[in-house]
Order: sequence, then C-alpha cells, then structure tokens
Amino acid sequence: MTSLLAAPVRAVRTLRDLPPPPKDGRLSDLITLVCLGMVPLALAAHALLPSKYFTDGRVLQSIATGEYLPLEDTSFLYVGRLYAFLGMAHSPLAAGALGLALSIIAFWAALRRARGRVTLPAVFLIAVFAVLSSVYLSQFSKDVWVLPVSIIVLLAPKGWRGDLLIVPAMILYASYFRQYWFLVLGLYLLFRLVTAVRARRRYLALAVLVGTLGAVLVAPVVLGEPLEQARTSVNLERSSSADAVTQINPVQYGSNAVADTVEDMVTLAQLVVPTPLASAGSPIYLGYLVLITGLWGVFGWAVVGSRRRLVSGRPTKEIDDWALRCGLLVLAFLTTQSYFEPDYGSYLKHLSPVLPVLIAAALGWRGTPLLVPGPAALTPPGDPRPEDGAPAAPELFTASNDPHPAGKRRDPR
Repeated sequence: MTSLLAAPVRAVRTLRDLPPPPKDGRLSDLITLVCLGMVPLALAAHALLPSKYFTDGRVLQSIATGEYLPLEDTSFLYVGRLYAFLGMAHSPLAAGALGLALSIIAFWAALRRARGRVTLPAVFLIAVFAVLSSVYLSQFSKDVWVLPVSIIVLLAPKGWRGDLLIVPAMILYASYFRQYWFLVLGLYLLFRLVTAVRARRRYLALAVLVGTLGAVLVAPVVLGEPLEQARTSVNLERSSSADAVTQINPVQYGSNAVADTVEDMVTLAQLVVPTPLASAGSPIYLGYLVLITGLWGVFGWAVVGSRRRLVSGRPTKEIDDWALRCGLLVLAFLTTQSYFEPDYGSYLKHLSPVLPVLIAAALGWRGTPLLVPGPAALTPPGDPRPEDGAPAAPELFTASNDPHPAGKRRDPR
C-alpha cells in the first residue's frame, strides 16, 4: 500500500513545487506537465490494472473488427463502427492515442482562462482528471466520444450563441450513442432558464427536484418503463460479477412518483458522498470513497460553498457566463447519473470525460478560491476587458504607459 501511494504523493509534491506561473498568470507549465504525464500513466494502467477495467474496450474492438455485431445495442454498434471507419479496428494503440489526445485538448480548453497559482485542492482535481482519463479514455470507449461535446462546451462563445453550438452537439451524441443525454440536455436547459436572471443556490436545488420529478413522470410514457427500471435491469445482469460489490441499490420508499423522486435525491447524495462504499470491506473502495467525496467537495466549495463562490446570488449578467455554463452542465450530468448509474465503477468511468468541464467551472473563472491570484491574474494580456462578474483591474502605471509623465502631471487640485 505504501508503494502504491508513493507515486501520487510524489506527483502532488511536484505540482506543489512548480515554479511561479508566468508573468501573465497562465498555467502553461502545469498543463504541459499533466499532458506529458498522462502517457506513462496510461501505459502503467494497461500494464497493471485488472482486465475488468478494459472489458468494454475489448467488446468495442471486436465490433470494430466485425467479429461481433450487437444489433440490439446500437450504442456499442455505432461506436465500434466509428472506430472501424477511422481505421483503428486493429490498433488499440491508435484508439488509446485518440482518447488521450481529445482529453489533452479538453484539459487545455478547461484551463486556458485560468490565472494564478494553484492550491492543493486544485492540484487534487487535476490529479483525479489525469488518473481517470489515463485509465478510462486511453482505450476503445464510448466515453471518449463525450469529449468532443465537452470541448464544444469549453470553446463555445458565451451566452446564447454558445448554447446554439452546445445543444446540437448534445443532441447528436444522444441520438447515436447514449439516449440519456437527452435528459442531460433537458436538465441543462432547465438550469439555464432558472439562472437566466439571478444565480441562486436555492433556485438550482429546487430545479434539480422539479426536474427529477418531471423525469419520473415522463419516463413511463417515453421509455415504456419506470425511470429506475434501467438501473435495476443492469444490476440483475451483473449480480454475479465483480461490479456487484459497488452496485448502486437505491433505498425504496414506495411506488409512486413522489417516492421515486425522493429515492433519486437520496441516490444523488450517495453519488456525492458514496457512503455504501464504506461497507465494501476493502481499502480500495475506501480510497474511492475519499476520492469521490473530495472531488465533489472541492467542486462544491468553489461553485456554491465558499465566500467567493461562482453561484453567489448575484445577477447573472455579473457572473462569468462561461464558468456558470460549465457548472450547470456538470450539475445536469450528475443529476442524470443518479437515475441510471448501476455501480460506482461505471459512475467514475462515465464521469471521466466530463471532468474537464468540472475543472473549468471550479478553476477557470476570475476570483475562484482554488487559485491564488496575483497582479497578472487580474488582467490577462490580450483581454483588457474585465470578465463577467469581476471588477475591472486597476491600472498599473509604468514608464511606458503613464499618461502623465514626470514634469507634465496635472495639478490634482
């Protein structure tokens, strides 16, 4: 156990002891270090981890090579054929390189606006992203194709113009790969509507509750079965597998819409703080508990918890719309996970391509409590206008930009 912990500890110390950020406050050195580190992490993951971490990858490769055609599961079928179209059917190395390349692009897009020096909680978020991406996105995977959606979210312009790009991307992914992304889209639009004028925590909490109740009521009509049935069916199929140890079993409160909504809210809380893992009886699962709780704790502190939080109750026009958009998408995705996720392993795997958006919501806006600001962080070069929700940075006169040079200053009287 000591040897397993040594590498993460060394990585944290390396990130902590990085030289000061450049004068413009950018995190270029940190981004480069993480991106380079993901390659050996991915190689180590494939060499050391049990085969269960790569089961879906082997299935997708067999589809890509034409050995297996799951006509009843179109999401696997379409992803496998997409890899075949790209010429990667017989090259796991190329498929892994594609996943890592998309992960690196998304990570850069998440931190391109961040300014300042990272704190230990920020290092923790970045380390979680690097590890999960190196494991789950460096293989044949359906989750790799969430990354283009994340990249569009991170690079789209602010306001409704950005949403005009994001909505079609989410519809396209939901149509061909995972239909529950239609729910993610519906919740995202609901949250955008709720925060259109003012971003308040209680408004968002109420929107999560109302959105879940709406999903519970609509699911029997649209899906032909209750919302919880999908998770129950998957868990029955996995009852004898290794995933059964961490499967998510919602507490039953009844068989009506209100009871189902309460069950989903309890499951949502257990996704944030996965207390069932404490009874799994394994140090590994206790590590998962700490990792997941820490991940959402840091995110929640930056977005809704600290004094300098993103969702602060101010008018929306005074808040960084780009960061708010990222935070709302993460909340919509997490809420949807509470409806369907069968086990905590799948939960982390499905979350991994959304982590760049989570990092952007926590780190990518001016004033975040996860970065220590400096003079350079106040006014990034090439962006003299203040970001949404931030006061204008003070002018710092120098010999080159002082409008009243020595001997020609105006009389202040």
